Amino acid sequence: MGADEHPRSWWGYRGPSLENSRPSVMSSRLATVASHVAASPPEWGSVTDIPDQHRHGGVLVALAIRALGVGHIFTLTGGHISPILVGCNAVGIKVVDTRDEKAAVFAADAYARLTGNIIVLAGATSMILKGRGSLQDIDQQALVKSAVKSQTTLKCVKDIIPAVLGAAKVAASYNPAPGPVFLEFPLDVLWPRSMAETMIASGGPSQRGLSAYLQRWYLNKYVDSIFGQYFEGSPAAVIPRPSSHKMVQLARPLASPSVVARVAKLLYKAKRPVIVVGSQAAQDVAHIGQLREALILLQVPVWVSGMCRGLFGTSSNSPQMMHMRGAALKEADLVVIAGTPLDFRLNYGRSVNVNATLIICNSNKDLLKKNSDMRAANQYLHACPSRFLRDLAMVVTRKSRKPAWPEWTATCREREAQREKEIAASGVQQSGQEDRVNPVRLLKALDKLLQRCGSEATIVADGGDFVGTASYCVRPVRALGWLDPGVFGTLGVGGGFAVAAGVLAGESTPEPVWILWGDGSVGWSLAEFETMKRHRIPCVAIVGNDGKWNQMYRDQVRLLKDPVAAVLGAHVNYHTAAEGFGGNVSFLLERDSEVEDILSMARTAALQCRGPVLINAMLSSSDFREGSLSL
Repeated sequence: MGADEHPRSWWGYRGPSLENSRPSVMSSRLATVASHVAASPPEWGSVTDIPDQHRHGGVLVALAIRALGVGHIFTLTGGHISPILVGCNAVGIKVVDTRDEKAAVFAADAYARLTGNIIVLAGATSMILKGRGSLQDIDQQALVKSAVKSQTTLKCVKDIIPAVLGAAKVAASYNPAPGPVFLEFPLDVLWPRSMAETMIASGGPSQRGLSAYLQRWYLNKYVDSIFGQYFEGSPAAVIPRPSSHKMVQLARPLASPSVVARVAKLLYKAKRPVIVVGSQAAQDVAHIGQLREALILLQVPVWVSGMCRGLFGTSSNSPQMMHMRGAALKEADLVVIAGTPLDFRLNYGRSVNVNATLIICNSNKDLLKKNSDMRAANQYLHACPSRFLRDLAMVVTRKSRKPAWPEWTATCREREAQREKEIAASGVQQSGQEDRVNPVRLLKALDKLLQRCGSEATIVADGGDFVGTASYCVRPVRALGWLDPGVFGTLGVGGGFAVAAGVLAGESTPEPVWILWGDGSVGWSLAEFETMKRHRIPCVAIVGNDGKWNQMYRDQVRLLKDPVAAVLGAHVNYHTAAEGFGGNVSFLLERDSEVEDILSMARTAALQCRGPVLINAMLSSSDFREGSLSL
């Protein structure tokens, strides 16, 4: 949503002690905020029941959103969209306001990944002033065209509710896949009729005569075309009931039983099968538990990526492997790729053994055969990856004969264990740098803490080398418990993602959201600490501070002998900045011996204060991921 002004910062304090949290100040300010939230959402049976103060397009948008079963919207306030925000507040939808527009979009992105789809609602200049240089008069439709499934500009209030409900269907449809929809609301459609009339009258002719008469006649007709008699009880003015159009995925594409049976037969013949599961499989949120159980039943070595990280949680009988995927793919005789395309992450398909039988399942028909000219599959399935894998497990486990790949699974586990030993050894290496922390040691300590007491934790990954190292060291503890930028590697998602995860977890969550920030990416969304403070979101952010864009620096220097543009400040006090943005407590971590204590204290502080805490971890140089630069 658009914006033209920013909320002011709240308050914070410094130091590891929790004694100075000023609870009376916190309580009074929370009470002030709470007083502006609708105590009990109204049950308006028709538009004529809507009070005069709420008779505007913004409340119609809110009523449509409520009908979709949506409980939150993410925004940065602005005059063009104020009626939507006020309308949502009036009907009981929580308005989560961020400090930056990008953070609001990232929050909506994360919310959609965890629950459903995205509809982008944007304000716009008055239709009658379009192209005349008014405030924020830009062609938004052209800007978003390549990134959304559909886009619409609303031109009259009677179309608002049908447009929002229709947008939800388009967003959820598999044509070719679920995705974002853009709705643009000119301000004269959102604001009350009286304001539109006043605004237009002020810009109308002041002189008399036929020309002036015709202009006034045209402007009156223009206003009538927007509002008509909608709020006076027009037959078109029907208010949908709350959750009456709840957002659900439309029919997902399914693999036929005969195709599933054929794949099951191939799986039984295989000696070295591998399954790779990508983010698409996690889009079926309602069946995420059944997907996990299906893969456990199959007991085929599984590598997961994206939103499927954490799929198995802390399960003791998980078939998941974290390491040595490349070696397994080169030796496999059957590979199932479910829910991710053959892009750079799989070396465009060239990572797969050329002699292996390759099965590709993708719910997006545009991605199904991506890079088939570089590695063709033996079987393509345009189907929901989660449903396909669940159906496959059902067919396979019906057979009485045991599968023929236990030795292969054991080989993969041995490699896994050996790689874990190597990583652990990297964590105990001394860097020789004073006041610096080994990044592997830090992240393995975090992993140990989460495995012990973080069963409800969500991990937000926003960085380059530090996050890449974390992907080897930190195991998400639950399904949908890992959020990262995805295939585009978009830095700056951290604050917005954490806000969404915290809002969904609720104020009584027993575990904070954990952000893993690189010292490059932290600069984009550290201000969202103030957002987390206002919305009482417990969060621990760890900044891996090595003073450089290390993923680029390491290989740029090695290959091109020049560190230009890859070096940052050597000792930036991100912990001090965090306090200014509302951080309850901040920690400067400079010694390996302090890692466990500071992680534990930060977690406790976030939960006690129900707000954000930052650990500024001064990292030693590391060659752990040398050669990892992706091009």
